[in-house]
Amino acid sequence: LGANANGSTLTCPPSAGGTPQPRYVVFFGTRPETIKMAPILQLLAETKDASFKAVFTGQHPDLVAPFAKFWRIAIDVHVARVFRARQSLATLTASLIHGVDQAIKPCPGDIWMVQGDTTSAFAAGYVAFLRGTPLIHVEAGLRTFDMRSPFPEEWNRRVIGMMATLHAAPTKLSRENLIGQGVSPSSIVVTGNTGLDAARLAQPHIVRPDGLPDSDRLVFVTMHRRENRDRMAQFFAALAAAPACQTAHMVIPVHPNPAATKAALAACEANANFHCVEPLNYGQSQWMLKHAMFALTDSGGLQEEATWYSTPTLVLRASTERPEAVHAGTSMLTFDPDVLRSALAELCKPVGAPSALRDQMRRKVLPFGDGYAAQQIMKAANGRPDLLVSQGQANATHPMRPVHKLLPRMCGGDSVEKWSECSVPDTVTVVLTVFARDTLKRQLAEVGNQTIRPHSVLVVQSRSHVNGNLSVAEHIAEFRAAHPEIPIQWVDLGANGWYHSRFFLAHALSDAEYVAIVDDDEVLRPKCIATFIQISRAHNGSLVTENARNFKSIQVGNRRDPDAVHVHQGFWCGPSVDFGGHIWVLPRDHLRHYFAEPQFTRKSAEDVQLSFALQKHGISTTCGGTEHANEMQQSKTVKTSSYMSQPLQVVRNLAFCQLMQAGFKPRNCKNCTPENIRKCITYFQSQVKRLPEFTEETSHIF
Repeated sequence: LGANANGSTLTCPPSAGGTPQPRYVVFFGTRPETIKMAPILQLLAETKDASFKAVFTGQHPDLVAPFAKFWRIAIDVHVARVFRARQSLATLTASLIHGVDQAIKPCPGDIWMVQGDTTSAFAAGYVAFLRGTPLIHVEAGLRTFDMRSPFPEEWNRRVIGMMATLHAAPTKLSRENLIGQGVSPSSIVVTGNTGLDAARLAQPHIVRPDGLPDSDRLVFVTMHRRENRDRMAQFFAALAAAPACQTAHMVIPVHPNPAATKAALAACEANANFHCVEPLNYGQSQWMLKHAMFALTDSGGLQEEATWYSTPTLVLRASTERPEAVHAGTSMLTFDPDVLRSALAELCKPVGAPSALRDQMRRKVLPFGDGYAAQQIMKAANGRPDLLVSQGQANATHPMRPVHKLLPRMCGGDSVEKWSECSVPDTVTVVLTVFARDTLKRQLAEVGNQTIRPHSVLVVQSRSHVNGNLSVAEHIAEFRAAHPEIPIQWVDLGANGWYHSRFFLAHALSDAEYVAIVDDDEVLRPKCIATFIQISRAHNGSLVTENARNFKSIQVGNRRDPDAVHVHQGFWCGPSVDFGGHIWVLPRDHLRHYFAEPQFTRKSAEDVQLSFALQKHGISTTCGGTEHANEMQQSKTVKTSSYMSQPLQVVRNLAFCQLMQAGFKPRNCKNCTPENIRKCITYFQSQVKRLPEFTEETSHIF
């Protein structure tokens, strides 16, 4: 990195007249960017007549240097005077934008390429956008949907997603995230993640780090994220206190961040089996991932690379933009101390000791691609001549579209309007909820007994299981053993999502024609799903529910409070009802209407919001009860009152009235006048503010 450390500029190549030839300008400024851009740079270097330049932004010079050396990257431009000790994010961002603008001259034919979500990637992308230079975003579409986690990366990648011309999404889920935010499908290509390319290419060069204990019980531990600085000591303490881990050796590369350094050195000084080592080069870190019992990390890249080696990964974060590994069961969100303790107790068990969790997490799956993403990215780029036109013209050619008006897809030779991939006819994915009750084992047993064999099963967990996550792992392992022909996935959302998340995942992770989404208080009798699908088909693809209800009236005022409002509901079973819950069976493609609508709450009222979204498109909600009671017979396994708290009931009633104001039309609601709806909204908004125990949650719900 020293050759151009004082700064240099990139000028335009000589013009031979006519259409300018493409030149790829590849940016990187941090260690992860260096690793993930290296396979692309190597491929460009091996491609005859390819024109490209490597630009180092200077964000992390000391950290990048050994990785640039490992990959033998010849840096053409080093942006000057960017890195300064203890500078603010605002200062860094301003320096990067100014530095990139000064170092790279505008040139016809240039195509800029950025990776991920760093401040370097944002700065280069922003300069490209201002100039109208075509921009390729590598690793596009990662989302936690939480602006503060990770910070500022979530903001960076969202903004880059609005500026890019071509989006190289590593997974199908990343693609769906982009589509959900209005990005045209024609500008997205699913490529896999170049982090796995790097792991594949590095295999001949991986080496054991110096100074490791002579043991095969090694745990790879890395922590550095800004949002974890106040919790690092707690994580190290939990690791030290785990009884099963006392005979394991914790290998901790010390990150140069002062807070991370302090926490790591303190932990190593206090615990004999903790080993602090110098930062590892890429070959050494890959050796650790390959040989560790498991990894404990808050890193994003390690979550991907660990899948190459089938190494279990405990993620020290409340949410992750890489949920595919969580979906596949190879990693687990362990931000919750109880979840972390339970997982450590299992993964630190001696080799040979039974552990359902360890067996599941060591399965060979590659959710992030096959290690040839760079080839897919360059194939897509070379197949897009429109990249040579200006950014403004490119966006005019490939406009951003609303989610419910996307381009048609080709299915079975016929052009049909589909929100996502084509569905497999006459199939159903069953989505089970893990939330408040210990019913999963019985639910899974009855899913296997359905008269229509499920195409797949998805277990969606929204918080720590009542009996611990290990119980979930054991139940899923039992189901796999009993029904190896039925694919099953476990999605532990941690703090990522609540009730609505099930509907999004049902679409993104299934290709079945129908989905059956089931609450944790319902067990399906053998004919249930087949009967519900039969009812749906008989009513033009309606949504079929079990706990069907109608709105009866909005009552304003009572003896104690003239301003009080009560929303009356009544149970009703018929071919058309207002909404229903507990079980939802509908064509998977209908969920696209749900995604196109704003969510009025995050934690509740998903049942009414789904029926409202479908109602707007002429799709009815139907009761699956009485008429077919002998065939389907749902059985509630827990005879208790609702687990929904009073605060959530307040939010639910508020959402009811907000939906009516937005256009939801109940079948036969007395007193549902605009004036009463307005009073309802005013009243329940005031009730939210009067609930002290609810104050902290309010910002997450509205």
